[in-house]
Amino acid sequence: MGVLTSALALTACASNSEQATSIADLDGTVWCSPNVHSRVAVDFRGNVEVKDGKDVCLAFAQNSGSYVVKIDWWNESKAIHLVEWAIAIPT
Repeated sequence: MGVLTSALALTACASNSEQATSIADLDGTVWCSPNVHSRVAVDFRGNVEVKDGKDVCLAFAQNSGSYVVKIDWWNESKAIHLVEWAIAIPT
């Protein structure tokens, strides 16, 4: 759920006219942040750390009642490009 929490925090950075108000509003949307921002990292022990981040895009798609989240991030200076996937299940 840490990824979803971070994803919703990223969408909160949008202007009021673009801001998503619920997880259902995120279906089919893509959110990108090429500028420096704060992000929340949660490890497998539940430890929470706020870090600097940039160059990330999140894409949301609803699938059979759950949401597939594609996290695409990169670091040009280190020649890194990764794509991660998460599944969010609304409760």
